Amino acid sequence: LIASRSGLEPPRQLTRITEVGGWTLYKPSKRYLQPADLEDLTIRLAKDREGPALGCWVQDSDWGYVAFALPEGVLGRVFVNPDAAEDYAEGQAALSLAQDETDEAEKRLAVWSQFTPRQVSSETIKALVKRHTSFAEEPLFAIFEALGITVPQDRLWVQP
Repeated sequence: LIASRSGLEPPRQLTRITEVGGWTLYKPSKRYLQPADLEDLTIRLAKDREGPALGCWVQDSDWGYVAFALPEGVLGRVFVNPDAAEDYAEGQAALSLAQDETDEAEKRLAVWSQFTPRQVSSETIKALVKRHTSFAEEPLFAIFEALGITVPQDRLWVQP
């Protein structure tokens, strides 16, 4: 799932889901992307729209993360269940993308959130990430919701 400010047509690798509050939500046109590919598309949307973009990746509902970007590139990544990510090749790849980051990811996302419909605090983000749920996507979608970007879950699973 990728969200960016509304604007131009997306790259062909993305399918538009819906538009909410001046943001457009997309999903990959093909069934599967590697985390690095998702981040590349997130950065591309940020550059094309000259503004913020947010990419979300979840695997088997066990772990996931959001990568938040500006046209200059990814500013940070916030993980849900990073220990579970280590059990997957894709999880190890995503963690390696974030290897030079510190515990400051939630603070960076809070600062980045000034570009979204609702600014959130790092404490709110930490609380959402720490939620104990059966599905890793639940806290990630809660982050989108806190930012004022509603994810219509009924539209996520419909094939183009």
